[in-house]
Amino acid sequence: MPPSLDRALAALEPLRAAGDHAAVRRRAEALAVRFPDDPRAVAAAAYANDRLGRERAAVDYYQRAFELGGPPERAGFLLGFGSTLRNVGRIDDAIAILGQAVIEAPTDAALRAFLALALGSAGHATLALATMLEAGLLTSPTAFAPYRRALTAYLGELQTAATPGPATPAAPGPAAPAARPRRPRSPRRASPSRRSR
Repeated sequence: MPPSLDRALAALEPLRAAGDHAAVRRRAEALAVRFPDDPRAVAAAAYANDRLGRERAAVDYYQRAFELGGPPERAGFLLGFGSTLRNVGRIDDAIAILGQAVIEAPTDAALRAFLALALGSAGHATLALATMLEAGLLTSPTAFAPYRRALTAYLGELQTAATPGPATPAAPGPAAPAARPRRPRSPRRASPSRRSR
């Protein structure tokens, strides 16, 4: 990464800490124009717009950064991208991105939790519950200590009940690996819908 971009990205941190998110957005968008082929600059503009609730603008930046290969902090990037896709009504794309994230980072419970929310938005209640329960069991092995065996058995039952038919996505993760999801369609073809967050 060019040293000037490195310095410019670091200079956004004090503004974030001070709560000046509008200034962060202006500077991050300027960086995305100045460094259009660097996914870190483009992702910074996505995050800044997302933070201000400008989710449709954020999706465009997320999509561009994704097509550039994404920034090094990939798990957080995919979580933000998938969550924002869900919030603009692109539920299938959100599931694809978050499913890919879970495949890449199978022990990240936050990714599973956001995938569960997207699955719930898509109407896959059983699979959403299984995914959220799995996230909980991953996060704190001791929190469910007296009931861990029972909850693990229930998780297996939920996953079995959610076994995909032709129109239901597979549960990703170590217990039931999912196929690699498709890339999301271009944001220009998105149809608007209500916020789901």
